[in-house]
Amino acid sequence: MKVEVRCPACKSIGKITVDQQLIDQSVRGLTAVTIASNLICEHAFVAYVDKNRDIRDYILCDFLIDIPEIELKLDSKKPQIKSYEDFDVDIIKLNIYPSLLVNVLKGILFKKDILIILDNDFLRGYVQKFLLYITEGTFSHEVVLLSRKTYPKVKKEYKKFLILENAKVIKDKDKILNQKKLKFEKAIVQKFFEEKDPKSSLLIIINEIKKIFILSKKIVEFNNNLKNNQKIDSKMLLDHFKAELDLKIQFPYLRYLMEIVKSYFQVDIEYTSDTIDFFKLLQ
Repeated sequence: MKVEVRCPACKSIGKITVDQQLIDQSVRGLTAVTIASNLICEHAFVAYVDKNRDIRDYILCDFLIDIPEIELKLDSKKPQIKSYEDFDVDIIKLNIYPSLLVNVLKGILFKKDILIILDNDFLRGYVQKFLLYITEGTFSHEVVLLSRKTYPKVKKEYKKFLILENAKVIKDKDKILNQKKLKFEKAIVQKFFEEKDPKSSLLIIINEIKKIFILSKKIVEFNNNLKNNQKIDSKMLLDHFKAELDLKIQFPYLRYLMEIVKSYFQVDIEYTSDTIDFFKLLQ
């Protein structure tokens, strides 16, 4: 069947062929359809198609993003989901926009207070439970969920909050939701939505968040153990991760971790001038 899609970057419109069987096999939630670059336009993106063949959301892709595929020794105890009657991840996939989850994840990792406008009473509680579950033992956060009717009455209380509604960004005072700086969050959310098995998809997003938290803390600990006035360069950190965890990290991911160290852990690291210059090239 033919489905009309719109590029989230340049707004070009075109039609793609989607396998009807693929959508029918998606019992609940959304079907992720990858649109390669030069098919509609120069951009590669993912369209999320629901059971009614409607496009629910888009995420711009960067297929060059390299998230280390590792299982940290400190992360060996994986969570056990006892009952999907108590927690059904498909409810999240069916009702929450992928781009909303990308923006919320960015806000949590960068220690921003977040307000989500959501009208469904049941979903507000469910989303809150989901966010607490996937960040348990890692990133503490304040996420408030209000109805569209309630928000105007109390909006003055949330002047400093990152405010989101579905795929819309209502307020981003600190400009953290720059599309060019959401690459890793998009990659994580994309993996979460594309995984068909509910338990596996949940483990994917939990472990990616734990990985970021643990590696960021490792940078903080490394910095705390430096001698007075010693500055960090990127090679020191890469060598440290290789020696301690037998882990090879690419420079863009290392820079991402360092941003989280500064934003979430509130640690200002002194870098060598060469490292500063190199990271500027990665922006």
